[in-house]
Amino acid sequence: MIDEAQHLGFEVLEQIRLLTNLETDEKKLLQIILTGQPELASMLARPELRQLNQRITARFDLTPLNEQETQIYVRHRLQIAGLSDGREVFSQGALREIYRLSGGVPRVINLLCDRAMMGAYGRDQSTVSAGLIKEAGRETFGAHSPGVPSGISNPDDAARYKTIALMSVFVLLLLSAVMWGWQFYSPPNSVPLAESSRNVTSDERAGGSETDMSNPEPATTQAETWIISVVAAEKGLWSLVSDTPLAGELCNQSVAESFLCERNDADVWDVLLDNNRPAILTVRRRSGFAGAALLVGIDAEAALLWTQAFLCEVPLEHLASYWRGGFKYLWKSPPDWTGPLSEGDRGPAVAKVVSDLSRLDNLPPPPLEVYTPALSERVRQFQSASRLQVDGVIGVRTLQALNDQLGESVTLASSSETLRRALEVRQCL
Repeated sequence: MIDEAQHLGFEVLEQIRLLTNLETDEKKLLQIILTGQPELASMLARPELRQLNQRITARFDLTPLNEQETQIYVRHRLQIAGLSDGREVFSQGALREIYRLSGGVPRVINLLCDRAMMGAYGRDQSTVSAGLIKEAGRETFGAHSPGVPSGISNPDDAARYKTIALMSVFVLLLLSAVMWGWQFYSPPNSVPLAESSRNVTSDERAGGSETDMSNPEPATTQAETWIISVVAAEKGLWSLVSDTPLAGELCNQSVAESFLCERNDADVWDVLLDNNRPAILTVRRRSGFAGAALLVGIDAEAALLWTQAFLCEVPLEHLASYWRGGFKYLWKSPPDWTGPLSEGDRGPAVAKVVSDLSRLDNLPPPPLEVYTPALSERVRQFQSASRLQVDGVIGVRTLQALNDQLGESVTLASSSETLRRALEVRQCL
């Protein structure tokens, strides 16, 4: 799949055509999808690319939204960002004006809504009116026709611009930050956030991060008993790897005890399974307030989450509707670790790897602090046996696998087994 394909040169497109020749007696070996702006269709229509154009078996144009679809789109984006069902940010007149000015083009809708919401926030208004949309249109488009950039005078060209033909299906996250922030704004005559926020204990004030204190959480509902504060999740994760109390922010204190705090994003559960370590998942309550889930176990159907009072088994399908893909975890790093190690590197980190591999081989460790070709070959053997990428480079995954085999890691299996013996397990939805 090639996005923004209108930027490809003729030579590259010709190479793509040649790739379509790869086939067996039964089928093509490759399926190629080109997505792009309207200019892509114009390029493919040129005589030089007629052979490639003739091989295209399916075409699709993403047309503008109609008025009803435009209103549904705006409300959908607001709800995804965390807006409660009963609240209207845009008046009915404003929604009609959005469609009139944007012509139903999502990218233009985003610009108008973003500018209008900022205007309403600046004026301390709880609802965006049609007048604010018109003002946002003047600021966004200037003196030109709504939704049509300068330099386009031909109606056909304007229509083609609005269509955004062959547009990539990975669309439109522009408003997420503003719409998410909007739901924390409490204009006059609305319920103050303080009335629905939880009380923060003095311990959490001492150990909490700026983010936690600036985003108070509402009272936990029965359906969200497994969601805890980021502060509580960090304390829980730290207690799994260290006997010392967590005095500050997790990723700051972990460095002092030779742990590295890794932050990552994932689209599938397999990433957490492969990582095989307890992790703090970034989640959001139905009300829109941020929270955390402390993952201590996972299988093909459910996740085991630690609330400190008990363990929750939550179906992955249910958890997916809360999880935003972000997570962080701790792993034990060698001394003075600053990044991947390869041949020629030297220092305490190399010496620790040599010592660990020697322990794995039941041999006395040689006094070696240089990454030699022989060490590189041993690392390759270890990577192959551990089903890792075989490159002779000691990176995070190789070190983590080494820690796992030596029993120096707190894994999902070990943490869930320990906690199951101490705490009650409940089914949480």
